[in-house]
This record gives sequence, C-alpha cells and structure tokens, in this order.
Amino acid sequence: MLLRSGKVKVEGWNTIGFLFSTPLPTFILFFITKAVNPSPEYTQERNKNGHRIKEIKYAGGILKPERKEYWTSLDSITETNPYPLTDKYHLDSIIYYDKSGQVSKKELK
Repeated sequence: MLLRSGKVKVEGWNTIGFLFSTPLPTFILFFITKAVNPSPEYTQERNKNGHRIKEIKYAGGILKPERKEYWTSLDSITETNPYPLTDKYHLDSIIYYDKSGQVSKKELK
C-alpha cells in the first residue's frame, strides 16, 4: 500500500530489504538445499553372511542422481544375537541410478 501511494520508494538497499521481507528467499533456499543435499528416502536393515547390512536409498535431485548405499556392521552377528554390539558400520558400496531406473555406476569401497 505504501508502494502504491509513492510514500516508500524501492531503490538500492530498500529493494534488498523488500525482497527478504517476503517468504520467497526462504522457499528458494529450501529448494536449493533439498536439491544439493537430499535426505534419505528409506533405510532398511537385514542380516546376511554373519553381519548386519544397512541399505539407505536417497531420492534423486536436480543435481544428484538417485543412489543406494550399502553399509556392513563391523561386529558379527549370530542366531542368538541378531543385532551387532556396536552401531559402527563400514560403507561397502554405492550404486547410482539414471533417470530410467537402470544402474549407471557402481562404487565398491
């Protein structure tokens, strides 16, 4: 209303202040952060070959492709103790997927 009446002029620093007083920069920052650093879509754990395997799937973003990370527990497990004693895992592999869902790259650690 003040802009329409001409009492406040948007020039120089006023323009920057006006833009940051709206929610637009917050939305832009949120979407950039989400695209650069996506959060996990899901996490699964299962027992295999005497170790606990953790699978973490990250959804693809604008800048990063969809990927799955596979982690193996450092402690071994048994039938009587199906969970590792510590929460320490070692990264085994990362599998990247292209837009069609096909495996595009595998990294073995």
